Amino acid sequence: MNEVTGYSPHFLVYGTDLVLDGRKHQYDGEEVEPEVGDRAAYVAAFREQQQEIFREVTQRTQAAHEKNQRRYDMRRRNVDYPVGAKLWRKKLAQSDASRGFAAKLAPKWLGPVTVRKKLGRWTYELEDRHCRSLGRWHADQLKTYYGRPTCEDARTQRGGEL
Repeated sequence: MNEVTGYSPHFLVYGTDLVLDGRKHQYDGEEVEPEVGDRAAYVAAFREQQQEIFREVTQRTQAAHEKNQRRYDMRRRNVDYPVGAKLWRKKLAQSDASRGFAAKLAPKWLGPVTVRKKLGRWTYELEDRHCRSLGRWHADQLKTYYGRPTCEDARTQRGGEL
């Protein structure tokens, strides 16, 4: 049974529940003649039931989509970086045992990098401090660069002493 639709995928495709154990077909010793009814009435009732189920599944799927969208948007940042802005870019490194490199110990962000061009709503072309292109980056892999504190900044915060 699917959490969102309320039905199993097999039921939605074939209109019947999947029976895996064979108990449905077990012989109990009685000879029963199958009932033959009006096929057209059965098909019409089945199609009506199927359409109602599909309407219900569509509504449940839409409600689940809206719930997930609200949850996603709650933590989403609306950003718009201008051309020339200084940013940190996420470092996408993988561990490499042959070189003795562990990605979890590496810095998570690299920078500063500069926005060379805005390519779309969420995509930016970046360049390093030597004006070399770093390619296209999505806004979720960028964050504002405020500058690193220097020794001079630390000295002024402590009242002129180190």
